Amino acid sequence: MDIELQNNLVYKPIKTKKELREYILNLIFDCQLDKVIYKGIPQDINYKMLKKILVPKSEIKTTKRYINPDVVRNEYYDIIKRCDMPYCVIMKK
Repeated sequence: MDIELQNNLVYKPIKTKKELREYILNLIFDCQLDKVIYKGIPQDINYKMLKKILVPKSEIKTTKRYINPDVVRNEYYDIIKRCDMPYCVIMKK
């Protein structure tokens, strides 16, 4: 079950560390590793990366307004709760 974060970013939940390794190896063999933005435990991602993933660059540049960190974190944690899996890969399509 992949969740689309933006028009070109996908959140892919993964059940086990072994599956995560296999998925990353398949990306390496398919020469698509450069598309991976984040891999690992979803709760360990920092705010700067969350902002990059969830808030489109066009919105940041055009509005130049303050983006509340709690709103960004809550939106991301809602995605994590829907999936309920310990690992994830965030990548470009």
